[in-house]
Order: sequence, then structure tokens, then C-alpha cells
Amino acid sequence: MDKKLQKAKEDYQNQIQFTDEDRHQVLEKITEARHTKSKKGIFHPFPVASALIATLLVGFLFINNYDQLFKQNTASPSSESVEGYIVKMEDQQALITNSNNETSIWITDIPDSLDIGHQIEGSYEDHEESANVLDEYEITNNETVDDSQMTKDEAVRIALTEANTSDYEKIVIRNVIFNKNEQFWSIGIDANDSAIIINIDDQTGEVLSEEHPEAKDPNLDEVLTNYEETITSLKNENTQEINFDSKDEVKNYLTQAMSSSLAEDHIDTLIEERDGELYLSASEFPVFINTNEDYQTSQIDDETYQVTQENDSELRGHLEITFTINKRQDAWIVDQVNVNNLDQNSAKIDSDVQAEEEVLKALQLGESYQASYDGQEPPSEDYADQNLARIQVYEENDNARATYGWYYINMDNRSIYEYEVATNELTLIFQYENGSYNKVTD
Repeated sequence: MDKKLQKAKEDYQNQIQFTDEDRHQVLEKITEARHTKSKKGIFHPFPVASALIATLLVGFLFINNYDQLFKQNTASPSSESVEGYIVKMEDQQALITNSNNETSIWITDIPDSLDIGHQIEGSYEDHEESANVLDEYEITNNETVDDSQMTKDEAVRIALTEANTSDYEKIVIRNVIFNKNEQFWSIGIDANDSAIIINIDDQTGEVLSEEHPEAKDPNLDEVLTNYEETITSLKNENTQEINFDSKDEVKNYLTQAMSSSLAEDHIDTLIEERDGELYLSASEFPVFINTNEDYQTSQIDDETYQVTQENDSELRGHLEITFTINKRQDAWIVDQVNVNNLDQNSAKIDSDVQAEEEVLKALQLGESYQASYDGQEPPSEDYADQNLARIQVYEENDNARATYGWYYINMDNRSIYEYEVATNELTLIFQYENGSYNKVTD
């Protein structure tokens, strides 16, 4: 018997509803038919009809419940989304791995147009008792970058073939990088617990080298330098636009030198999307360890180190920077960065001119705007215990001065208030933290 039909039968036997009242009525009819005395030679149709009605009633209940049960067990499969690299293929099946969350799934009915190395976005039909069937899909990496000869998928395909990843259960494409100056591709692969880097000549497709990074004795200078260069390489010489199509691509690139969570923090801070393009939004990069200066190291355990250095910055003040470096497979990466401001007076303003400059810096107005220090008389007794300075911001054109606004700035912590002259009230609009002004929202 077909498995689905057998299962439907068993479910029917467990689920069919035949109440006590129904049973009582049927038995009553049958009993009445048995005990009804008939006269000799006379046919009485009522008992026969009753038994027939009872039989038909049971059959109707069975057919009705079985039909519903059969429909329930033959429901159409659900559609699920799929995204990732095809890292392995066997008999019209493909193993697709998402590089972001490292999840993998086998998909069947793979068309001839797909191959190892393709990165796809699409959907598949999720059959509970059979294989997942590919439905719709789009190849997202079959293009060249920066005038390369090879496409991304071609480079990934060569790398997977060279690394012989068919013998591995877990395969993750960690990063796909094209070195425009040197004209070669660098493909990072995590295979089970091993890290592999395949370098490929863009012109010939020849594998230049295969590296298996060792992590037993970390070279901290190299780890810190790699982290810094990975971030600073995002910046182009003449534009703020970066050479990545999506934030996911940026994340894959950054995670060659740092943890996923740290990469996400930097993307949130450094990158913004405008009109479908990615741009650097921050004027300054995060703080780095200066490997040319002394720094302190401590080993937390076999797979964790910490590097600490004090750093003086005119904008940020006197900082203590701590990098936590962890082992990932066979490589070392920066896992966390903590910054502590050691100079409690780093926000203190030393002069009237600096107070004017700080207000203009926070407001980010055009060059035609100027600021004028107007003394340190507090707006009311409520602020007498604060070290406040009043600043007028104005625009001067054709020898005429138009006031833009009045402000107070705290000379100790650089908090900036908008001053309402008519009511003598102050409204906090900017707070100074970690070397920058943050707008206060309601």
C-alpha cells in the first residue's frame, strides 16, 4: 500500500468521529429490526430499510472524514527562501551555504545553468518527507569587478576545486577579494575547522598559491596591521564611494580580519547607502593600535590575547585602547575593541575662541556663519553653579549682521544649549562624547 495512503488510513482510524449518540441510534435501529415479529407470508420493508440507512450512515461518515484527511495529508509544500554559495554538487543536488550565518541546505532539481561557485538568491519548495526542490533563483556573482578578466563565480569555482572541498562537510566562503593593483583574486574558505586562502591569477586562472594560516603562535603585529589595513582600504583616493555592491559584501570583506559583530559595528558607523550606492559616512576611522610604539600584551587563555596601548589624540583626548584577539579556526582576528578616555578633563574648553569654534563645529553651518563670545553670565540662578559661556551665532553679509541663534556651552564638558532669550530657558541640543558631538533627540 502506498505510504501516504497507509498513513491516511491510520490517521483516519485515530481521528474519525462517531459519537455515542450516533452509535446508540444505529444500534437501536438494528435491535428494532431484529425483534420485530413479521407475519407469515407478509413482507415488512421497514427493518430492512433501517439497517440499510445505518450502513449508509457509517459509510458516509467514513468517506467524509477520509476525504478531509486525504486533503490534509496532500497539502501543497511551503516555499522558503535560500541565499548563498553553491559549494558542492552531487547528482543534480547542490549544497548551498550562507556565508553570513553559516547555515547550509541541500537543494534538488538543480538546472544545468548552475554550477559550483555560483552565489544565488531564490526560493525552494519545502517538502516535509522528501527533498527540497529549487523553484526560482537569481545568480548574483556572475560579473566582473574593477575591470577584471574573470567573474566572481569563476574565481570561487577555481578555489573550491583547488581546495578539494568535496571531502569536507562544512564549507563556508569567507571572502572574495580582487586585488586590482596585483591583478589576482584571493578567496578565503573555511573547510570544517581549517582556514584556506587560494590566490588566483586573474589573467590566466592559474592558482598562484594555497595558504593554510597557522594560529599556534600569533604574530600580534600582523594581526593588528591586517585589521587596520582592512578598514582603511575601504577609502578611495578621490571619492567617498566604496567598491562594494552591498553591505553584506563589505561584511564578508571585513570579517577576514575581525569578528562578525565588530564588522557590523563598523558598517553601522562608517557606511551609509545613498541612491543604491555605498559611501563612507564618517570623516575619521576608528582608533588603531600603533604597532611602531610600545604596547602591553596579556594571554587570557590558549585562544585569547589582549593588547593595550595608551593613545593621545587632539580630537579624542588621552585614550586607553584594548584589543581582544581571538583564534578562529587556524587564523587570529580582532574580536573586540574597547576605548577608555583616561583624561577626565579632555572635554574642558580653555579659551573664549575655542568656545566659539566648538559651537560652530557642533552646528555644522556654512563658512558665512561666525560666532562671538558674549560673556559667562548665566541665564538664571538655576544655572549659577555651571561653567557656562554665552555664544552668538550670526551670518554677516554686505556689512549687515543677522543673528542665527544664541547658545550656551558648558566650558567643562562641552554640552551645548539653545538659549531662548524671551523666556531665559535653555534646551540641551548637543552632548560631547568620545571626541564628537551627538545631537540630543526628544
